[in-house]
Amino acid sequence: MYQNAPSSFDKNGFYLARGLFDSRTCLILEKEFDKIIDQIKKSGEDINARWNSELTNNSEEVGSSVLHTHNVQSYSYKMLKMIQDERLMDVTESLIGGDIILHHTKLFL
Repeated sequence: MYQNAPSSFDKNGFYLARGLFDSRTCLILEKEFDKIIDQIKKSGEDINARWNSELTNNSEEVGSSVLHTHNVQSYSYKMLKMIQDERLMDVTESLIGGDIILHHTKLFL
């Protein structure tokens, strides 16, 4: 189904797997994303991933923030289920081979 993934990735530097998840699933995952953001905001943890460095000061808006967390799968079973979805794994395998190990996940807003 995603046989053109490797050539598309080689040509463009990315592959967009249109239709991998239906609109209902995407809506569920969007709600999970928002739920995770709410959880980490309430935690009081410093979750601003903004670089705030000389390299980026000209491109970062003053007062802006980039909210982030690691290991999204530990916040949401639905996100874990998405990460382990066989269709997503098939596309990933077509790009990097079959020896796939989850190191960690990230979420950015």
